[in-house]
Amino acid sequence: MIDFTNKCIVTENNVESEQLLKKAIAQGFNLPKGQKAMESNRYFHFIGSPYKHVVASCGVSLNDPNKAVRYSELFGDEQEELRKIVDSAARWCRAYGYEHLNVYANEELESYTGKAIAKTTDNIIQRVDVEIKKPRKLTVSELEAYLGYPIEIVS
Repeated sequence: MIDFTNKCIVTENNVESEQLLKKAIAQGFNLPKGQKAMESNRYFHFIGSPYKHVVASCGVSLNDPNKAVRYSELFGDEQEELRKIVDSAARWCRAYGYEHLNVYANEELESYTGKAIAKTTDNIIQRVDVEIKKPRKLTVSELEAYLGYPIEIVS
C-alpha cells in the first residue's frame, strides 16, 4: 500500500478521484467534505500532521510534475492493464487451439479467487482455480499469541 502522507496526487477523472479518496479514507485521512462532493476535484494534497487530512485545490497546474504525481503513475492504468490481460488471453487461445475462454475473479472475505474455463472445438474443457490470500493486519498482541513469546518492534 502506498502511503499518501505529504503527497500531492492528480487524477484524470471522477473514477480515479473516487478510488483515490476511498484509499485515503482507508489510510485514516479525513475529508473536508463528503467523498461524493470531492470526486470532481483533480488535485489532492494529503497532509499528515498534526492530523491526517486532505486538501483539494484547483489552483495548481495539472502539468507541473514537481508538485504532483499522477494517479495512473502510482496505481497504473486500469484500461491498459485490462487490455493486456485480454490480449494475453486471446494469444493463449490462439496458441493452444481454444475457441472459448471464460475468466472469473471474485473478492471474498479473506481472499481473491479466480477461475478460468477454456473449451476447444473438440469440446475438450480445461478448468483452473486460483486463490490469493489477502494481507492480514495483526496487532502485536495477536502476533505474540501466535508465536508464543513476547516480541519487540524495532525500526
